[in-house]
Amino acid sequence: MKKPIFSLSLIALALSAGTVYAQEYPSRYMDGSAKLVTAPNGAVINAEVLEVMPQNVYTEKTVEKVTDGVWVVGGLSIANATVIEAPDGLIVYDTGDYAEEGKHIREIIEKEISKKPIKAIIYSHSHYALGGGAMVDDPSKVTIIGHEKLNDTVKENLQSGGLKATIPELGPVMSARAAIQFSTFLPS
Repeated sequence: MKKPIFSLSLIALALSAGTVYAQEYPSRYMDGSAKLVTAPNGAVINAEVLEVMPQNVYTEKTVEKVTDGVWVVGGLSIANATVIEAPDGLIVYDTGDYAEEGKHIREIIEKEISKKPIKAIIYSHSHYALGGGAMVDDPSKVTIIGHEKLNDTVKENLQSGGLKATIPELGPVMSARAAIQFSTFLPS
């Protein structure tokens, strides 16, 4: 069974079927050379990254049964969603970055995992909380487990459009990390 570390829909798009065109470019890092390829969707990416990406991320929707009563749903969000079956219902760990992802994860749970109701949601951190509302019909009947400042952090993020953090000093670091992770400042 393949054990991806995380899923990233944007990279999955770069891996979609079609011809990949290779070119040599000087590396942007450490004076080395890098072979960049143009993926079917037009994205330009390091050939080595494109080659190993399927080992590290879900490139398509995946439901894996880890053991009896535990599943991992990948390929629908930047993070995996984990579903745990309890006697009275389901526990979902991380629900997606936004409502649309939560809706898709819920559909997969209902079609491929269980018809039991979701009784609890656990959030690893704040931006994986935004799909939770689409996971359930009545949030008042669901136990939510997250950091004590989760609601304040989500509210601030939604109001400011920025990346706030439970620990305020980390906000700028999180914003910078996101900009670097998604190559916001790389030249064309």
